[in-house]
Amino acid sequence: MADGTLLLDVQQLIPLPEATAFQTQIGVKKQAERQSRTDRHDLRLKFWEGLRQVAKGKSDVHANRKPTSDDWLSGGINRLGFTLTYTTRRTDSQVELWIAHGTGQAAKNKAAFKALEVHKAGIEADFGAALDWQELPEGEGCGIRYLIDGGYKTPVELWLSIHANMVDALVRLDNAMRQRVAQLTY
Repeated sequence: MADGTLLLDVQQLIPLPEATAFQTQIGVKKQAERQSRTDRHDLRLKFWEGLRQVAKGKSDVHANRKPTSDDWLSGGINRLGFTLTYTTRRTDSQVELWIAHGTGQAAKNKAAFKALEVHKAGIEADFGAALDWQELPEGEGCGIRYLIDGGYKTPVELWLSIHANMVDALVRLDNAMRQRVAQLTY
């Protein structure tokens, strides 16, 4: 001012006041996502613990595997590049023969898949049902799977039935595939 008095108008410039509310919303959202992820992982861990109990004495493919919070649990079939895998999602599950020889081996994976596909009718007859044959042209690996109703978000009281169906399907897939995979040339 003319008399030498200095007036200051203090305002927050960075971050803008509106940004504070936005940052709070983001923080709340991130916290909810972390909690959801933790809940999902805990639920899957319990799902796998139950499945392993049902599988005891019926299949030793996953006997040395510890329950995990992942959505899959795999075990060997005594040949490099081939695994028998359980997978669970929210509302369904599957058992699968997964063919993956490693990064950059897509052609080898496709060749192995094609060599097994020649025996599709016999494999499905031995398995006792149609299988979903997934060559996955854009992917590295290939899979031959069987879908099962019910997943880790299915009510816990139905898990025993889901586990029994998964173990039964895995045993049948193992029986249909193990010898063929061992003798496979491609």
